[in-house]
Amino acid sequence: MRLQTKMSLAILPLVAVTIFLVGFWAAMTATKVIRDTMYQVIESELKHYIKSTISDLNNTLTKYGLSEVESFVKEYQQQAITAAKEIRYFNTGYLLVVDESSSLVFCSHKDKQDVINYWSENFPKIINQKTQFVRGQKVLNNKQEIYISHYYLPWKWTIIYSISSDEFSAQARAMRSVIMIAAFLCTVISFLFIILIMRKFVIQPVAAMKNASLNLAKQRHVEKIPVKTTDELGTLSRSMENMAHAIQKYQNEQTEWQSQLEQKIKERTIELQNEVTDRKQAENDLLKNQYYLTKAQEIGMIGTWELDIQKNVLIWTDENYKIFGVPPGTDLTYDIFSNCIHPEDRDYVNKKWGAALNDGSYDIMHRLIVDDKVKWVRDKADIEFDSDGKAINAVGCTQDLTELKKVEASSLRSKERLESLW
Repeated sequence: MRLQTKMSLAILPLVAVTIFLVGFWAAMTATKVIRDTMYQVIESELKHYIKSTISDLNNTLTKYGLSEVESFVKEYQQQAITAAKEIRYFNTGYLLVVDESSSLVFCSHKDKQDVINYWSENFPKIINQKTQFVRGQKVLNNKQEIYISHYYLPWKWTIIYSISSDEFSAQARAMRSVIMIAAFLCTVISFLFIILIMRKFVIQPVAAMKNASLNLAKQRHVEKIPVKTTDELGTLSRSMENMAHAIQKYQNEQTEWQSQLEQKIKERTIELQNEVTDRKQAENDLLKNQYYLTKAQEIGMIGTWELDIQKNVLIWTDENYKIFGVPPGTDLTYDIFSNCIHPEDRDYVNKKWGAALNDGSYDIMHRLIVDDKVKWVRDKADIEFDSDGKAINAVGCTQDLTELKKVEASSLRSKERLESLW
């Protein structure tokens, strides 16, 4: 029997058993990894929802001192529930939110009643586990499920993410099948590889490429792979060298690009900060000017108004409402204004207003009836005309002259008394 055949008979069983054991171990490890990965993915989804939605909303409540205001808390909790509806769940995954009294706040499962019937018996046990994240398993409708729960203390919510074990078990079974098939193929390929290829022409070049791959994976510099053959391994070595050079060039370009991007982000951040500062200053100036204008109108008893003549829509400032004795916020028209005028002055005012719509001149004094009392006011306006000479808009002011009229009347009476004495 030839040495080559003896080596084949000696090595083949060892290789086959070794690869089968490795394949079996890899299959079991893959199953565990898939399960752990599934838990990690679920936990990551749960953490992201809690951090980016619930915690952010609660922080907003705390920031503005609203965490004890029940109406605001419920509104923000409703926003969190709305956000939960937008989460991308696994095929069999669903989310539960339970309050401290074991009452269901939210459930994304389509068969809510089945879920409620099962979980209602388990809520107290899970709610009492007030640790960071709790993993567990259960059976719902004769199907195994895994879940992760988290107790969110500020809102006293227990948030549960559950998914069917079949969803990752199917992947695990598929992975085991693939691994076992791969193990069988590796056995055959390894046998042929050992028989047909000598160590000198295979093992050493592969080891050299392996080292190059490791260096490449660790982002180390790769100059030249020590494989001098001109066969496929040599071609592969040259290709790996080219790939390594291309990756290193890309990494250098990426580093430079990232540096430029960070600089641009920094510059833009400064610009935005300046814009925000300028905007806040402008808003403060505007509020201050509005305050000064309001105080000036209040002190001078002068209200301003604007009338859209085409739409017959009248707008008053707060001081104008006060002068006319009309509740602030009342929808206004010219007719409402006219009804406030003293009956004896109404025709006079309407006549002057009609004339103003033609010549643009409107500056009159007249009386008002406010709460059964007579007020004297002065109305003055600028009227805007379109290209056809038609009045379209008027902006004016109303000054309360009542006190001035009282002073004038008092002065007149005093003068008359003095004259009567002489």
